[in-house]
Amino acid sequence: MQRTSILILISFLAFSLHAQDPGFSRLNGMVMGDGKPVPDVHVMNTSVNSATITDSSGRFTIRARLGDTLLFSAVQYQRLSIILNREILSSILIRITLEPFVNELDEV
Repeated sequence: MQRTSILILISFLAFSLHAQDPGFSRLNGMVMGDGKPVPDVHVMNTSVNSATITDSSGRFTIRARLGDTLLFSAVQYQRLSIILNREILSSILIRITLEPFVNELDEV
């Protein structure tokens, strides 16, 4: 019985330490394009290989820390990469504006 209790305690402590990742904070943002929110934008933290997708109102939440690189990617918009600084991390909500991507084909 005591052995089981010790194993449960060790498992709980390992999970608690992992969940508190030092230096990470929750970054909330909104992606805009053409003056309106853009849903389904891939938001990737390339520094730690984590990602999320914007919701129907263009909002997202991702774990990040100082110096991480975020990459924003959507089909009809140009990719945008930003490096997180203290000002961005201390913001309550960051606004990202994507530029339209026009793929013009040569005449045949």
